Amino acid sequence: MKLLDEKITSIYRLCRRISEQQRLDSQTIQRLVVVNELSDEFWNRAYKKVSKELILKILFPSDTEYREALEKYLAEHASHYIENLGRNTWVSLFESKLLPEVREIINNNQ
Repeated sequence: MKLLDEKITSIYRLCRRISEQQRLDSQTIQRLVVVNELSDEFWNRAYKKVSKELILKILFPSDTEYREALEKYLAEHASHYIENLGRNTWVSLFESKLLPEVREIINNNQ
């Protein structure tokens, strides 16, 4: 009987582990969908509009000023985006993917 209880307990633990992993995978997939939700055309429009507005106010905007301006633009045109990603994921995405693209666009326009 003890052996049977141990096997049932092991199977239960394995099922819980699989369930937890599926939940984590689902969250990861959901975040990836959110990251890819907005088209390249949307981002190009956003970069141009935000850059034009910032250059009128600040000749050389900092990364933080640019991120805040882009957040304001997103709040107006895709208000759910940052909320769905989560704040930390948004900041990480901005620094790793969006900021290099912005810098490339700015350098090409100079």
